[in-house]
Amino acid sequence: MQVAIDGLAGSGKSFLGKQLAKKLNYKFLSTGKLYRSLAFKFIQQNLDIDDEQSMNDFFQLKQLDEDVVEKFLSNTELGIVFDETGVGKILLDGTVIQEQFLESEIVSSVTRKISQNPSIRASVLDVQRCVAKENDIVMEGRDIGSVVLPNADVKFFITAPDDLRYERIYMRECESGCQANAEKVKQSTKERDLADQTRKISPVVKPEGSIEIKNAGNLEVVDFLVHSMGLVVNKAQQRSEIIKHFSAINENTKSEEMIK
Repeated sequence: MQVAIDGLAGSGKSFLGKQLAKKLNYKFLSTGKLYRSLAFKFIQQNLDIDDEQSMNDFFQLKQLDEDVVEKFLSNTELGIVFDETGVGKILLDGTVIQEQFLESEIVSSVTRKISQNPSIRASVLDVQRCVAKENDIVMEGRDIGSVVLPNADVKFFITAPDDLRYERIYMRECESGCQANAEKVKQSTKERDLADQTRKISPVVKPEGSIEIKNAGNLEVVDFLVHSMGLVVNKAQQRSEIIKHFSAINENTKSEEMIK
């Protein structure tokens, strides 16, 4: 079973997805960490964050140098390993990357830049689909139901008030040890929203056939949402099993008719 969860940054899709996967005993993958991991390595190999002019030049680029991207990807091994709770961890060049390294403002900014590159998106897409093919999984991101898993068994689209989203992102950065500034977080989130919704490749949209979930953030409401989402998935699973059962009956009937 494949469950796709999409939404803008700070909508709470990761928390809901993780709780839903736990309830269903499915694997869980937050796909944004794949792009953040690549951005983290890209910074180390190709950027000097202490050189303000160099960084400004990089962010002003309309597109990345394809030779640089090709060399970067050819020397990068990206994968997923699941921990004992079923949560996906990012394997970068054979090493599980520590998630606190992925929440800084500079990593977020570079992630927005490199995630618009078709070659980088294609490399991440391969990893996502491979993992989904091998597991019952809840996968969350920004283009899961629309691009990565367009035929997912169940699709959810998570929304939340903007101010609540800004607050969640600010708190997440603070908890990761970053020196976060609430106003900067608000502005950068607005810029991220615009980039996510208007990019040419895999923009954030409400996937066709998805169920919209309004996540106000109250814990009691979240528990209810997870319970309700679980019921939807269970119904879809039952339907899938019934279809498989009757398909098997039809195949057996065809075989018997051929023998006759």
